[in-house]
Amino acid sequence: MEPEWFLKEGHDQSQVFYKGVLLDTQSKLVFIVTPSTQIELMEVNVELSTMRDYLEGSRDPPPSFFVDKIATCLEPLVKRVYSLLQSVEFTYVKKGCHSYLDTGALL
Repeated sequence: MEPEWFLKEGHDQSQVFYKGVLLDTQSKLVFIVTPSTQIELMEVNVELSTMRDYLEGSRDPPPSFFVDKIATCLEPLVKRVYSLLQSVEFTYVKKGCHSYLDTGALL
């Protein structure tokens, strides 16, 4: 069965902050789930985002980790080590959130 893509909703249903600024950005997404790995394919638009940065070569792609409560993991890292680059909270049917930390400044 071929996975179906979906359009990530605009800022009325997705809170996307990039470098502290609320954006009205959308992307096409498809998730391919295998027994050991989940692959996310993303078609981004021209708005600013970490993915746009990666495509333009100014950042390396991020590793991903699944956690139960993102705030529990994120808060100590932001307070002590890294700055928050982008955060996204989805409030529509596919609820969830993700964050990108700027680790490049420490290199």
